[in-house]
Amino acid sequence: MRVTENAYDVRIRPATAQDAEAVTGVFLASRAAAMPYLPRVHSDEDTLAWITHVVL
Repeated sequence: MRVTENAYDVRIRPATAQDAEAVTGVFLASRAAAMPYLPRVHSDEDTLAWITHVVL
């Protein structure tokens, strides 16, 4: 593995409510990819609300 100077430009920070849509997108996509057999019982809007008000 080759390390470049850009490898040191990564910043990790806690997610905020402003990140809720992006976090929801990652959550839904990763859940669907990892567990395609699991039925979806909540809408995308419900999931966004849960992530915004409970998770974050």
